[in-house]
Amino acid sequence: MSDLRQRCIYLARARFVLGLGLFAFPGLLGRVWVGRGANAPAAKHQMRAAAVREMALAAGASIALGEREHGADWLSMLAVVDAGDAVNGVISRRLPKRLKLVSLVAAASATGHMLLARQVADTTGARNAASAPMPTDG
Repeated sequence: MSDLRQRCIYLARARFVLGLGLFAFPGLLGRVWVGRGANAPAAKHQMRAAAVREMALAAGASIALGEREHGADWLSMLAVVDAGDAVNGVISRRLPKRLKLVSLVAAASATGHMLLARQVADTTGARNAASAPMPTDG
């Protein structure tokens, strides 16, 4: 397994653990996003919903990268989700400064995941091209 692919698997697993922690401790870890209001029942509900999304996408990415099929696609999906989080932070009004910072982190994560997806796609494409049968003239 390539070093790039292994690092991407570690990243996906770290995101899964983050989601698991957010699901188990939504009030505690949710304070990063929503501040003191994270202990409200509705905030905990939303944090757990985000956690399940995070775990599902991270698990899919990890599995796909390990199986060498569609890993770049799953990394791209993680990038899209992070970009959506970033845009949500930009268009939302009167947010605490910590949420604006979280939006910047989400934008950076989206960029990083998209770059990784491109690198994985490039290495996968090169491998697939090398193993493809040569066309004949007929």
